[in-house]
Amino acid sequence: MAFNIDADLTEGVWVDFDTDVSFKVRYLMPEKAEDIRKACSKKKWRGGNMDERLDDAKHTRMLADYIIQDWKGIVAGNGSPVECIAENKVKLLGKSIEISNFIFQTAGDIANFEAKKQEMEGKNSVSSSPSN
Repeated sequence: MAFNIDADLTEGVWVDFDTDVSFKVRYLMPEKAEDIRKACSKKKWRGGNMDERLDDAKHTRMLADYIIQDWKGIVAGNGSPVECIAENKVKLLGKSIEISNFIFQTAGDIANFEAKKQEMEGKNSVSSSPSN
């Protein structure tokens, strides 16, 4: 499969975790991952060496907030839907390693986004083509 270097991959795609839970996940482009890492790092000179410290909590929050755009099927203990906000995204990723792994693996695999983009472009060209 060819890779379209000009493709807009900033819009998320819906992926099913299981039959009840779905996430709208955004592709984590390498340059975006680096920007987030830099925003969460502090550099300090120590004994002639540059020491870089990553604020893990901030890093997780920024990654989760960037990658997860929306969700379906995430509920509170009383069964009410949970709002898809940064605080709840971090809470969810901290509660389930399976969901956390799924989210980050999905966000890091460009094939998930290229295939959906081509699928959507195909649907748009069919729906916008003139009828005979």
